[in-house]
Amino acid sequence: MRNTLLRPALAYTALALLLTACVGPNARTFSAPSLGYKTLTQRELAGLPEPKDKIIVAVYNFRDQTGQYKFQENVSSFSTAVTQGATAMLIDALRDSGWFVPVERESFNNLITERKIIRANIGKDTELPELLHAPLMLDGGIVAYETNLTSAGLGAEYHGIGGSSQYRKDQVTLYLRASDVLSGAIVQSVSTSKSILSAEVKVGVFRYVEIDRLLEIEAGLSTNEPPQMCVMEAVQKAVVSLIIEGILDGLWDLKDPADMNSPVIKAYLSEKNGDVNRERSAYLLQRSRSALERKEWNRAIESSNEGLGLDPYNDALYATRSEAYAQTDRLDRAMKDAEWAITLNQNNGLAYNNRGYVYERNGDYRLALLDYRKSCSLGYDVGCANSKRLEATKPELVR
Repeated sequence: MRNTLLRPALAYTALALLLTACVGPNARTFSAPSLGYKTLTQRELAGLPEPKDKIIVAVYNFRDQTGQYKFQENVSSFSTAVTQGATAMLIDALRDSGWFVPVERESFNNLITERKIIRANIGKDTELPELLHAPLMLDGGIVAYETNLTSAGLGAEYHGIGGSSQYRKDQVTLYLRASDVLSGAIVQSVSTSKSILSAEVKVGVFRYVEIDRLLEIEAGLSTNEPPQMCVMEAVQKAVVSLIIEGILDGLWDLKDPADMNSPVIKAYLSEKNGDVNRERSAYLLQRSRSALERKEWNRAIESSNEGLGLDPYNDALYATRSEAYAQTDRLDRAMKDAEWAITLNQNNGLAYNNRGYVYERNGDYRLALLDYRKSCSLGYDVGCANSKRLEATKPELVR
C-alpha cells in the first residue's frame, strides 16, 4: 500500500525537478548586444516616397508631460511610467524618414561651448562655418499614459491542480506639432496612440500525496511589451502622419507626384478614413487567384488592384499580382510586387517563386535557384518543381 502511495509522489517530484532544471544554473542568463530594436512602423518610415527637398527642423524638447510614476503595489516608486528619452527617439525617426535634417538644439549650450573652445584654439579672427537655421520647429510630447484600460483573467482548479491567466492593456498617447519659425504659426499637428499589452499564465499543483506529505509545484510565464519601445512606435507613427498630412496640405512636396499612390500613403489614408475592408479584400484575393488559374492575367491584375486599394499591406495580393505581371512579361513590375510582398511577409512562398522566375528570365540563375529553394522550403510546390528543373538544366549551380 505504501509503495502505491509513493508512486504519485515520485512522479510529481520528478516533474518538479524537471521544471526546476528549466530555470536552474543551465538557463541562459545573458544575451549579446544588438544594433537596436526594429519596430513595425520602421517599415512605414522606410517605405515613404522621396521628398522634393529635405526640410531642416529644430527639436528643442519632446518630453514626458504626464508626470506619472511607475505603478508598483505596496511600494513607493520614483521611476517614471514612460521613457524620458522621447526627444532622442523623435530625432532618430526624423532621420530615418529621409524627409528631415534635424539640427542640434537640445544640447545647444554644449554646442556653443565647443565652438568657443575651437575659436579660442585657432584664433578669434578665424571664422567658423555658420550654424544651420531651421525654418520649421517640432514640439509636443507624451500627453497621456493610461493604465488598466482593459484587464481580464481566467482560472480553474480541481483537486489541487489548476492554472490561471491574466491580461492587461495600458495606452500611451502623444502629440507632435510643427511650427513655422518666421511666423510662429502652427502649420500641422498630429496625435498617435499605442497600446501596451501584458499577459501572464500560471499553472500549479498543491495537494497531499500522502497523509503527511504535501506536494507543491508552480510554473508561470509572463510577457510584457516594453513601454519605451511602444513610445518609439508611437513617435515613428507620428512622424509618418506629420509627413503625409503635410503633403496633403501642400506644406511640402514629393519628388515624384505619382508617389501619392505609394503603399504607405494609401495605407495611411485607408486607416485615417476607416475604409479598410478586409472581408472585401479577401474576396478580391480569391477572385484574383481564380483568374490566375483560368490564365486571365489582366482580370487577376484588376482584382488585385481593387483589393490593394482596400488593404495596401496585403502581401498575398502583391504576390498574386506579381505572378500575373510575370506571365504577361512585365518583369519590372513583377519584381517590384514580389519584393514588396516579401518585405511584408517573409514566409510568402509564391512571392519568392515569382522573384525567382524574374531572376531566371534575366539570366541570374544562381539567385533564381536560391529563391526557388526558399519557396520550396515554405511549402510552395511550384517552387520545388522550379528548383528541380533549374538544377537539372543548370547542373553547374549545384556543384
